[in-house]
Amino acid sequence: MAGKLADADRSTSATFVAGLFLVGSFGLLSFGRSSLALLIVGIVVLDVGTQGMQITNQAIIYALRPDARSRINSAYMVCYFIGGAIGSVTAGVVYGRFGWTGVCVLGTAFGVLTVAMALHDRVRPPRPSLVVGAPVR
Repeated sequence: MAGKLADADRSTSATFVAGLFLVGSFGLLSFGRSSLALLIVGIVVLDVGTQGMQITNQAIIYALRPDARSRINSAYMVCYFIGGAIGSVTAGVVYGRFGWTGVCVLGTAFGVLTVAMALHDRVRPPRPSLVVGAPVR
């Protein structure tokens, strides 16, 4: 679904939907503390949201310079893994201080931030002169 939306130049909608999946997943995961079924469903929903975001992000960055996809993807994946490492450390610290509920609140906050940014882009799309690779007028 994310790929089809991105191909149809609806990346903001795909980002919005992926963000909703992230928010919903952490809602399910918060109850997964006492229910294995909800934990499993929450993990699947989290994976769908994360994969949707990954596909959307790659569609956006590939459009910047189609002739440099390999280099752009390399830089993107390095940043992606650095972000994942920072997220893992942060989640560990939050878990140590606030437990499972704290980690779920942190994940929900990241999902809400994603939804808010997609809504912002929907209401006020970036100006072409601010888009990397766009011709400056």
